[in-house]
Amino acid sequence: MAQAPEALPDRRIGGAGATILVVEDDPRVVELLHIALGAHGFRVLSAQNGYDAWRMLLDEQPDLAVLDVRLPRRSGLDLVDAIRREPGMTSLPVILVSALAETESRVAGLARGADDYLAKPFSPKELVARVRRLLARGEETRALRRRQQELTAEVERSREDLKRLNQELRKELWLREAFLGLSEELSSARRVEDVASTFLFAFVSHLELPGAALLVPQVRAETPARALAAVETPAYTPAALGRVTLEENGELARLVSGLARPVRREELERFPELARELRPLVAAGVALCVPLVTRGRLVGLALALEKIAGQSFDAGELEIAQSLAAAGATALDNTRLYRQAEETYLRALGALLPAIEALDADAGRRARGAADLAASLGRELGLPESSVEALRTDALARAVAPADAPSGTWTSSEGAALEQEILAVAEAYFSYLEGQGPGPAAPEAFTHAVSVAPPSSN
Repeated sequence: MAQAPEALPDRRIGGAGATILVVEDDPRVVELLHIALGAHGFRVLSAQNGYDAWRMLLDEQPDLAVLDVRLPRRSGLDLVDAIRREPGMTSLPVILVSALAETESRVAGLARGADDYLAKPFSPKELVARVRRLLARGEETRALRRRQQELTAEVERSREDLKRLNQELRKELWLREAFLGLSEELSSARRVEDVASTFLFAFVSHLELPGAALLVPQVRAETPARALAAVETPAYTPAALGRVTLEENGELARLVSGLARPVRREELERFPELARELRPLVAAGVALCVPLVTRGRLVGLALALEKIAGQSFDAGELEIAQSLAAAGATALDNTRLYRQAEETYLRALGALLPAIEALDADAGRRARGAADLAASLGRELGLPESSVEALRTDALARAVAPADAPSGTWTSSEGAALEQEILAVAEAYFSYLEGQGPGPAAPEAFTHAVSVAPPSSN
Protein backbone atom coordinates (compact mmCIF):
# COMPACT_ATOMS: atom_id res chain seq x y z
CA MET A 1 0.00 0.00 0.00
CA ALA A 2 1.41 3.37 -1.02
CA GLN A 3 2.23 5.77 1.76
CA ALA A 4 0.39 9.06 1.94
CA PRO A 5 2.54 12.04 0.95
CA GLU A 6 4.10 13.91 3.82
CA ALA A 7 1.99 16.90 4.79
CA LEU A 8 3.46 20.33 4.20
CA PRO A 9 4.31 22.29 7.34
CA ASP A 10 1.53 24.47 8.71
CA ARG A 11 2.84 28.03 8.62
CA ARG A 12 0.59 29.64 11.16
CA ILE A 13 1.21 33.14 12.43
CA GLY A 14 4.21 33.00 14.78
CA GLY A 15 3.68 29.26 15.32
CA ALA A 16 4.85 25.83 14.29
CA GLY A 17 5.91 25.22 10.71
CA ALA A 18 7.75 28.49 10.08
CA THR A 19 11.27 28.07 8.68
CA ILE A 20 14.10 29.81 10.59
CA LEU A 21 17.60 30.19 9.13
CA VAL A 22 20.29 30.42 11.80
CA VAL A 23 23.67 31.71 10.57
CA GLU A 24 26.33 31.27 13.26
CA ASP A 25 29.97 30.15 13.09
CA ASP A 26 29.89 28.70 16.64
CA PRO A 27 28.57 25.09 16.46
CA ARG A 28 27.50 25.18 20.12
CA VAL A 29 25.27 28.21 19.56
CA VAL A 30 23.86 26.57 16.46
CA GLU A 31 22.99 23.42 18.38
CA LEU A 32 21.43 25.42 21.20
CA LEU A 33 19.20 27.36 18.80
CA HIS A 34 18.23 24.18 16.99
CA ILE A 35 16.98 22.75 20.27
CA ALA A 36 15.26 25.92 21.48
CA LEU A 37 13.50 26.77 18.24
CA GLY A 38 12.74 23.15 17.32
CA ALA A 39 11.05 22.64 20.67
CA HIS A 40 8.51 25.31 19.71
CA GLY A 41 7.70 23.68 16.38
CA PHE A 42 9.92 25.73 14.10
CA ARG A 43 11.80 24.19 11.19
CA VAL A 44 15.46 25.21 11.65
CA LEU A 45 18.10 25.52 8.92
CA SER A 46 21.68 26.55 9.63
CA ALA A 47 24.82 27.86 7.93
CA GLN A 48 28.25 28.68 9.36
CA ASN A 49 29.41 31.37 6.89
CA GLY A 50 27.95 34.23 4.93
CA TYR A 51 28.42 32.62 1.52
CA ASP A 52 26.45 29.46 2.40
CA ALA A 53 23.86 31.58 4.17
CA TRP A 54 23.16 33.63 1.06
CA ARG A 55 22.77 30.50 -1.06
CA MET A 56 20.30 29.04 1.46
CA LEU A 57 18.38 32.31 1.58
CA LEU A 58 17.85 32.12 -2.18
CA ASP A 59 17.11 28.39 -2.30
CA GLU A 60 15.05 27.83 0.85
CA GLN A 61 13.32 31.21 1.21
CA PRO A 62 12.99 31.02 5.02
CA ASP A 63 10.40 32.95 7.01
CA LEU A 64 13.00 34.58 9.31
CA ALA A 65 16.80 34.80 9.56
CA VAL A 66 18.95 34.96 12.68
CA LEU A 67 22.39 36.31 11.65
CA ASP A 68 25.59 36.69 13.61
CA VAL A 69 27.29 40.02 12.84
CA ARG A 70 30.76 38.49 12.51
CA LEU A 71 30.76 35.65 9.98
CA PRO A 72 33.46 34.07 7.80
CA ARG A 73 33.51 34.99 4.06
CA ARG A 74 30.64 37.50 4.38
CA SER A 75 29.52 39.44 7.42
CA GLY A 76 26.01 39.58 8.82
CA LEU A 77 25.80 43.30 8.00
CA ASP A 78 26.60 42.58 4.34
CA LEU A 79 23.92 39.90 4.30
CA VAL A 80 21.37 42.38 5.66
CA ASP A 81 22.31 44.81 2.86
CA ALA A 82 21.90 42.07 0.24
CA ILE A 83 18.58 40.93 1.71
CA ARG A 84 17.10 44.42 1.58
CA ARG A 85 18.22 44.84 -2.04
CA GLU A 86 16.83 41.51 -3.19
CA PRO A 87 13.27 42.07 -4.56
CA GLY A 88 11.88 38.86 -3.09
CA MET A 89 13.35 39.37 0.39
CA THR A 90 12.75 43.03 1.19
CA SER A 91 10.23 42.13 3.91
CA LEU A 92 12.11 39.13 5.38
CA PRO A 93 12.40 39.57 9.22
CA VAL A 94 16.08 39.63 10.34
CA ILE A 95 17.49 39.37 13.88
CA LEU A 96 21.15 40.29 14.31
CA VAL A 97 23.13 38.56 17.07
CA SER A 98 26.51 39.82 18.27
CA ALA A 99 28.84 39.83 21.23
CA LEU A 100 29.27 43.57 20.65
CA ALA A 101 26.82 45.34 22.88
CA GLU A 102 27.87 48.86 22.08
CA THR A 103 25.29 51.35 20.90
CA GLU A 104 27.20 51.94 17.66
CA SER A 105 26.95 48.25 16.75
CA ARG A 106 23.19 48.22 17.34
CA VAL A 107 22.69 51.40 15.34
CA ALA A 108 24.79 50.03 12.47
CA GLY A 109 22.73 46.83 12.32
CA LEU A 110 19.38 48.56 12.51
CA ALA A 111 20.50 51.15 9.94
CA ARG A 112 21.27 48.36 7.46
CA GLY A 113 17.69 47.11 7.76
CA ALA A 114 17.72 44.58 10.60
CA ASP A 115 14.41 44.23 12.47
CA ASP A 116 15.87 43.37 15.88
CA TYR A 117 19.19 43.03 17.69
CA LEU A 118 20.31 40.61 20.43
CA ALA A 119 23.55 40.83 22.35
CA LYS A 120 25.37 37.66 23.43
CA PRO A 121 24.83 35.99 25.74
CA PHE A 122 21.04 35.96 25.38
CA SER A 123 18.19 33.79 26.69
CA PRO A 124 16.75 31.26 24.22
CA LYS A 125 13.29 32.11 25.56
CA GLU A 126 13.85 35.76 24.72
CA LEU A 127 14.94 34.80 21.20
CA VAL A 128 11.83 32.62 20.73
CA ALA A 129 9.60 35.48 21.93
CA ARG A 130 11.22 37.92 19.50
CA VAL A 131 10.97 35.38 16.69
CA ARG A 132 7.24 34.94 17.35
CA ARG A 133 6.66 38.70 17.44
CA LEU A 134 8.53 39.33 14.19
CA LEU A 135 6.79 36.44 12.43
CA ALA A 136 3.39 37.74 13.53
CA ARG A 137 4.27 41.23 12.38
CA GLY A 138 5.61 39.85 9.10
CA GLU A 139 2.44 37.90 8.52
CA GLU A 140 0.37 41.00 9.18
CA THR A 141 2.56 42.94 6.78
CA ARG A 142 2.13 40.27 4.12
CA ALA A 143 -1.62 40.22 4.69
CA LEU A 144 -1.74 43.99 4.29
CA ARG A 145 0.41 43.75 1.18
CA ARG A 146 -1.87 41.07 -0.28
CA ARG A 147 -4.87 43.21 0.51
CA GLN A 148 -3.17 46.19 -1.07
CA GLN A 149 -2.44 44.14 -4.18
CA GLU A 150 -6.06 42.98 -4.30
CA LEU A 151 -7.28 46.55 -3.94
CA THR A 152 -4.82 47.70 -6.58
CA ALA A 153 -6.02 44.97 -8.92
CA GLU A 154 -9.64 45.87 -8.16
CA VAL A 155 -8.95 49.54 -8.86
CA GLU A 156 -7.21 48.58 -12.09
CA ARG A 157 -10.18 46.41 -13.11
CA SER A 158 -12.55 49.26 -12.28
CA ARG A 159 -10.38 51.63 -14.29
CA GLU A 160 -10.43 49.24 -17.24
CA ASP A 161 -14.20 48.80 -16.89
CA LEU A 162 -14.68 52.57 -16.84
CA LYS A 163 -12.38 52.92 -19.81
CA ARG A 164 -14.31 50.23 -21.68
CA LEU A 165 -17.67 51.79 -20.77
CA ASN A 166 -16.40 55.19 -21.84
CA GLN A 167 -15.28 53.76 -25.16
CA GLU A 168 -18.61 52.01 -25.62
CA LEU A 169 -20.49 55.21 -24.75
CA ARG A 170 -18.38 57.24 -27.16
CA LYS A 171 -18.90 54.59 -29.81
CA GLU A 172 -22.65 54.61 -29.19
CA LEU A 173 -22.79 58.42 -29.40
CA TRP A 174 -20.67 58.35 -32.54
CA LEU A 175 -22.92 55.71 -34.09
CA ARG A 176 -26.02 57.71 -33.21
CA GLU A 177 -24.58 60.80 -34.82
CA ALA A 178 -23.49 58.76 -37.82
CA PHE A 179 -26.93 57.15 -38.13
CA LEU A 180 -28.60 60.55 -37.77
CA GLY A 181 -26.46 61.92 -40.59
CA LEU A 182 -27.11 58.77 -42.63
CA SER A 183 -30.86 59.05 -42.08
CA GLU A 184 -30.83 62.69 -43.20
CA GLU A 185 -28.80 61.81 -46.28
CA LEU A 186 -31.04 58.87 -47.12
CA SER A 187 -34.20 60.91 -46.61
CA SER A 188 -33.05 63.33 -49.33
CA ALA A 189 -32.33 60.55 -51.86
CA ARG A 190 -34.96 60.27 -54.60
CA ARG A 191 -33.47 57.48 -56.69
CA VAL A 192 -33.00 53.86 -55.68
CA GLU A 193 -29.40 54.03 -56.93
CA ASP A 194 -28.66 56.95 -54.59
CA VAL A 195 -30.18 55.10 -51.65
CA ALA A 196 -28.20 51.97 -52.48
CA SER A 197 -24.87 53.83 -52.73
CA THR A 198 -25.37 55.70 -49.46
CA PHE A 199 -26.65 52.62 -47.63
CA LEU A 200 -23.90 50.28 -48.85
CA PHE A 201 -21.16 52.79 -48.00
CA ALA A 202 -22.31 52.83 -44.36
CA PHE A 203 -22.99 49.07 -44.38
CA VAL A 204 -19.53 48.13 -45.68
CA SER A 205 -17.71 50.67 -43.49
CA HIS A 206 -19.35 49.88 -40.16
CA LEU A 207 -19.20 46.09 -40.55
CA GLU A 208 -15.74 46.02 -42.20
CA LEU A 209 -16.93 44.09 -45.24
CA PRO A 210 -15.05 43.41 -48.49
CA GLY A 211 -18.30 43.89 -50.38
CA ALA A 212 -22.08 43.90 -50.19
CA ALA A 213 -25.17 44.20 -52.38
CA LEU A 214 -28.63 45.70 -52.01
CA LEU A 215 -31.36 43.68 -53.70
CA VAL A 216 -34.68 45.41 -54.44
CA PRO A 217 -37.87 44.20 -56.15
CA GLN A 218 -37.57 44.55 -59.93
CA VAL A 219 -39.41 43.24 -62.98
CA ARG A 220 -37.30 40.79 -64.94
CA ALA A 221 -37.25 41.18 -68.71
CA GLU A 222 -37.72 37.49 -69.43
CA THR A 223 -40.79 37.07 -67.22
CA PRO A 224 -43.46 39.32 -65.71
CA ALA A 225 -42.70 37.91 -62.27
CA ARG A 226 -40.89 40.23 -59.87
CA ALA A 227 -37.52 39.29 -58.39
CA LEU A 228 -35.07 40.69 -55.88
CA ALA A 229 -32.14 41.87 -57.98
CA ALA A 230 -29.04 43.86 -57.04
CA VAL A 231 -28.94 47.60 -57.61
CA GLU A 232 -25.95 48.48 -59.78
CA THR A 233 -23.30 49.74 -57.33
CA PRO A 234 -19.90 48.57 -58.66
CA ALA A 235 -18.00 50.48 -55.97
CA TYR A 236 -19.35 48.15 -53.28
CA THR A 237 -20.73 45.11 -55.11
CA PRO A 238 -18.42 42.53 -56.74
CA ALA A 239 -19.57 41.23 -60.12
CA ALA A 240 -20.40 37.75 -58.82
CA LEU A 241 -22.52 39.16 -56.02
CA GLY A 242 -24.23 41.61 -58.36
CA ARG A 243 -25.57 38.72 -60.45
CA VAL A 244 -27.41 37.14 -57.49
CA THR A 245 -31.22 37.21 -57.78
CA LEU A 246 -33.90 35.82 -55.50
CA GLU A 247 -37.62 35.25 -55.91
CA GLU A 248 -39.52 38.10 -54.28
CA ASN A 249 -42.13 35.67 -52.98
CA GLY A 250 -39.72 32.77 -52.45
CA GLU A 251 -39.23 30.86 -49.21
CA LEU A 252 -36.00 32.68 -48.34
CA ALA A 253 -37.47 36.15 -48.84
CA ARG A 254 -40.56 35.29 -46.80
CA LEU A 255 -38.47 33.83 -43.98
CA VAL A 256 -36.06 36.76 -43.54
CA SER A 257 -38.94 39.22 -43.98
CA GLY A 258 -40.86 37.49 -41.22
CA LEU A 259 -37.85 37.47 -38.91
CA ALA A 260 -37.20 41.18 -39.67
CA ARG A 261 -33.64 40.94 -38.36
CA PRO A 262 -30.16 40.13 -39.71
CA VAL A 263 -29.81 36.38 -40.36
CA ARG A 264 -26.49 34.54 -40.62
CA ARG A 265 -26.08 32.14 -43.51
CA GLU A 266 -25.53 29.20 -41.16
CA GLU A 267 -28.96 29.87 -39.66
CA LEU A 268 -30.57 29.64 -43.09
CA GLU A 269 -28.68 26.44 -43.91
CA ARG A 270 -30.66 24.64 -41.20
CA PHE A 271 -33.74 24.73 -43.46
CA PRO A 272 -33.56 22.07 -46.22
CA GLU A 273 -36.27 23.83 -48.23
CA LEU A 274 -33.94 26.81 -48.72
CA ALA A 275 -31.12 24.77 -50.26
CA ARG A 276 -31.91 25.76 -53.87
CA GLU A 277 -32.14 29.49 -53.15
CA LEU A 278 -29.02 29.42 -50.96
CA ARG A 279 -26.74 27.95 -53.66
CA PRO A 280 -26.01 31.26 -55.44
CA LEU A 281 -25.50 32.99 -52.08
CA VAL A 282 -22.99 30.37 -50.98
CA ALA A 283 -21.20 30.56 -54.33
CA ALA A 284 -20.91 34.34 -54.04
CA GLY A 285 -19.58 34.14 -50.45
CA VAL A 286 -22.59 35.70 -48.70
CA ALA A 287 -22.36 35.41 -44.91
CA LEU A 288 -25.24 37.63 -43.73
CA CYS A 289 -28.71 38.53 -45.00
CA VAL A 290 -30.26 41.75 -43.69
CA PRO A 291 -33.91 42.38 -44.61
CA LEU A 292 -35.11 45.95 -45.15
CA VAL A 293 -38.69 45.89 -43.91
CA THR A 294 -41.10 48.80 -43.50
CA ARG A 295 -44.86 48.74 -42.91
CA GLY A 296 -44.69 44.95 -42.93
CA ARG A 297 -43.28 44.84 -46.49
CA LEU A 298 -39.90 43.65 -47.68
CA VAL A 299 -38.54 46.58 -49.71
CA GLY A 300 -34.96 45.34 -49.98
CA LEU A 301 -32.44 42.71 -48.91
CA ALA A 302 -28.82 43.51 -48.08
CA LEU A 303 -26.29 40.72 -48.67
CA ALA A 304 -22.96 40.92 -46.84
CA LEU A 305 -19.84 39.01 -47.78
CA GLU A 306 -17.69 37.43 -45.07
CA LYS A 307 -15.84 39.97 -42.94
CA ILE A 308 -12.34 41.03 -43.92
CA ALA A 309 -10.91 39.56 -40.70
CA GLY A 310 -12.76 36.28 -41.29
CA GLN A 311 -14.60 36.54 -37.97
CA SER A 312 -18.29 35.97 -37.39
CA PHE A 313 -20.68 38.85 -36.84
CA ASP A 314 -21.09 39.64 -33.13
CA ALA A 315 -24.21 40.96 -31.41
CA GLY A 316 -23.08 44.58 -31.64
CA GLU A 317 -22.49 44.35 -35.39
CA LEU A 318 -25.87 42.70 -35.92
CA GLU A 319 -27.46 45.58 -34.01
CA ILE A 320 -25.67 48.07 -36.26
CA ALA A 321 -26.88 46.18 -39.33
CA GLN A 322 -30.43 46.27 -37.97
CA SER A 323 -30.27 50.04 -37.46
CA LEU A 324 -28.86 50.58 -40.95
CA ALA A 325 -31.58 48.38 -42.40
CA ALA A 326 -34.31 50.44 -40.68
CA ALA A 327 -32.94 53.69 -42.16
CA GLY A 328 -32.46 52.09 -45.59
CA ALA A 329 -35.98 50.63 -45.62
CA THR A 330 -37.53 54.03 -44.92
CA ALA A 331 -35.43 55.61 -47.68
CA LEU A 332 -36.43 52.94 -50.22
CA ASP A 333 -40.07 53.38 -49.33
CA ASN A 334 -39.67 57.14 -49.83
CA THR A 335 -38.37 56.56 -53.35
CA ARG A 336 -41.53 54.57 -54.06
CA LEU A 337 -43.71 57.41 -52.78
CA TYR A 338 -41.64 59.84 -54.80
CA ARG A 339 -42.19 57.83 -57.97
CA GLN A 340 -45.91 57.62 -57.28
CA ALA A 341 -46.12 61.40 -56.79
CA GLU A 342 -44.15 61.97 -59.96
CA GLU A 343 -46.35 59.60 -61.95
CA THR A 344 -49.46 61.30 -60.56
CA TYR A 345 -48.08 64.65 -61.57
CA LEU A 346 -47.26 63.45 -65.07
CA ARG A 347 -50.74 62.02 -65.47
CA ALA A 348 -52.20 65.30 -64.30
CA LEU A 349 -50.12 67.24 -66.83
CA GLY A 350 -51.00 64.77 -69.53
CA ALA A 351 -54.68 65.36 -68.82
CA LEU A 352 -54.24 69.13 -68.72
CA LEU A 353 -52.28 69.54 -71.95
CA PRO A 354 -55.23 68.76 -74.28
CA ALA A 355 -57.27 71.34 -72.40
CA ILE A 356 -54.43 73.88 -72.68
CA GLU A 357 -54.10 73.24 -76.41
CA ALA A 358 -57.84 73.69 -76.82
CA LEU A 359 -57.59 77.12 -75.22
CA ASP A 360 -54.16 78.10 -76.55
CA ALA A 361 -52.53 75.83 -79.08
CA ASP A 362 -49.30 77.80 -79.02
CA ALA A 363 -48.96 77.37 -75.22
CA GLY A 364 -49.46 73.63 -75.51
CA ARG A 365 -46.90 73.30 -78.28
CA ARG A 366 -44.38 75.38 -76.35
CA ALA A 367 -44.85 73.17 -73.27
CA ARG A 368 -44.40 69.95 -75.24
CA GLY A 369 -41.45 71.37 -77.12
CA ALA A 370 -39.70 72.50 -73.92
CA ALA A 371 -40.21 69.08 -72.36
CA ASP A 372 -38.94 67.21 -75.44
CA LEU A 373 -35.91 69.50 -75.69
CA ALA A 374 -35.01 68.94 -72.01
CA ALA A 375 -35.32 65.18 -72.45
CA SER A 376 -33.15 65.26 -75.58
CA LEU A 377 -30.45 67.22 -73.80
CA GLY A 378 -30.52 64.77 -70.90
CA ARG A 379 -30.01 61.82 -73.22
CA GLU A 380 -27.19 63.61 -75.03
CA LEU A 381 -25.47 64.07 -71.64
CA GLY A 382 -25.74 60.32 -70.99
CA LEU A 383 -28.09 60.63 -68.03
CA PRO A 384 -30.07 57.54 -66.96
CA GLU A 385 -33.64 57.36 -68.20
CA SER A 386 -35.02 58.15 -64.73
CA SER A 387 -33.05 61.42 -64.71
CA VAL A 388 -34.14 62.20 -68.27
CA GLU A 389 -37.77 61.77 -67.23
CA ALA A 390 -37.19 64.04 -64.23
CA LEU A 391 -35.78 66.73 -66.55
CA ARG A 392 -38.74 66.36 -68.89
CA THR A 393 -41.17 66.66 -65.99
CA ASP A 394 -39.49 69.74 -64.59
CA ALA A 395 -39.38 71.45 -68.01
CA LEU A 396 -43.02 70.62 -68.68
CA ALA A 397 -44.06 71.98 -65.28
CA ARG A 398 -42.17 75.22 -65.75
CA ALA A 399 -43.47 75.68 -69.30
CA VAL A 400 -47.08 75.01 -68.35
CA ALA A 401 -47.10 76.94 -65.06
CA PRO A 402 -43.95 79.05 -64.63
CA ALA A 403 -43.40 80.37 -61.13
CA ASP A 404 -43.22 83.98 -62.35
CA ALA A 405 -46.23 83.75 -64.68
CA PRO A 406 -48.72 86.57 -64.01
CA SER A 407 -52.16 85.49 -62.94
CA GLY A 408 -55.23 86.28 -64.98
CA THR A 409 -53.61 85.80 -68.37
CA TRP A 410 -56.51 83.72 -69.63
CA THR A 411 -59.41 85.55 -71.22
CA SER A 412 -62.08 82.98 -70.44
CA SER A 413 -63.39 81.79 -67.10
CA GLU A 414 -62.52 78.20 -68.10
CA GLY A 415 -58.96 79.26 -68.83
CA ALA A 416 -58.62 81.03 -65.48
CA ALA A 417 -59.90 77.94 -63.62
CA LEU A 418 -57.54 75.75 -65.60
CA GLU A 419 -54.60 77.99 -64.74
CA GLN A 420 -55.41 77.71 -61.04
CA GLU A 421 -55.56 73.91 -61.26
CA ILE A 422 -52.21 73.76 -63.08
CA LEU A 423 -50.60 75.87 -60.38
CA ALA A 424 -52.24 73.76 -57.63
CA VAL A 425 -50.92 70.50 -59.12
CA ALA A 426 -47.44 71.98 -59.57
CA GLU A 427 -47.45 73.37 -56.02
CA ALA A 428 -48.44 69.99 -54.59
CA TYR A 429 -45.72 68.25 -56.57
CA PHE A 430 -42.92 70.64 -55.64
CA SER A 431 -44.06 70.66 -52.00
CA TYR A 432 -43.53 66.93 -51.98
CA LEU A 433 -40.06 67.33 -53.46
CA GLU A 434 -39.21 69.75 -50.64
CA GLY A 435 -40.14 67.14 -48.03
CA GLN A 436 -43.51 68.63 -47.02
CA GLY A 437 -45.43 65.53 -47.98
CA PRO A 438 -47.12 64.56 -51.24
CA GLY A 439 -50.23 66.65 -50.70
CA PRO A 440 -53.30 66.09 -52.86
CA ALA A 441 -52.56 64.54 -56.19
CA ALA A 442 -55.13 66.82 -57.83
CA PRO A 443 -57.72 69.13 -56.26
CA GLU A 444 -61.39 68.33 -56.69
CA ALA A 445 -61.85 71.24 -59.07
CA PHE A 446 -59.26 69.67 -61.37
CA THR A 447 -61.76 67.10 -62.67
CA HIS A 448 -64.29 69.81 -63.30
CA ALA A 449 -61.76 72.01 -65.13
CA VAL A 450 -60.80 69.20 -67.46
CA SER A 451 -64.37 68.15 -68.08
CA VAL A 452 -65.58 71.66 -69.01
CA ALA A 453 -62.55 72.55 -71.11
CA PRO A 454 -63.27 72.58 -74.81
CA PRO A 455 -61.82 69.65 -76.77
CA SER A 456 -58.57 70.07 -78.66
CA SER A 457 -58.89 71.07 -82.28
CA ASN A 458 -55.68 69.21 -83.20
